Amino acid sequence: MSGIAATQDRQGLRKAYRSDLDRCFAIRESVRENRLRDSYERFLEIAGAAVDAGSCWVWEEAARVEGFAAYDPQSATVEVLYVHDDAQGRGIGDALLRRCCADLKALGFGRAFLSTTPGTRAQDFYRRRGWEAFAIDKAGDLRFRRTLSDF
Repeated sequence: MSGIAATQDRQGLRKAYRSDLDRCFAIRESVRENRLRDSYERFLEIAGAAVDAGSCWVWEEAARVEGFAAYDPQSATVEVLYVHDDAQGRGIGDALLRRCCADLKALGFGRAFLSTTPGTRAQDFYRRRGWEAFAIDKAGDLRFRRTLSDF
């Protein structure tokens, strides 16, 4: 298979590169729920730090990023998980979440955390995957936790 065909057929998880950040921002801006309010510049600052730390993953299909997730290796928090609306329902979010949790477990954490807006599809997504809501933060988001024993 030629190098071009192999690139076009590539699919799956990989560490994010800084060159992915424009597409990640577009995905973040395309979703209907859990929209963040950060500017493009602030997004680049935060996401760029996660890329540099090796704690940001993307899902790529046919050389196009369809989702991304990042975690904070200091607090065991999954900070973001976004899948483009057109790519939802194909297991991309599951794969990204599992990868982040596996990384956190490998770092020695026994539990991971995340937050999301109440009443959203994301809330249901996390609950179906064993995440437990345990608090509401100052911004009004639900805080979730999950043990990492099975990752």
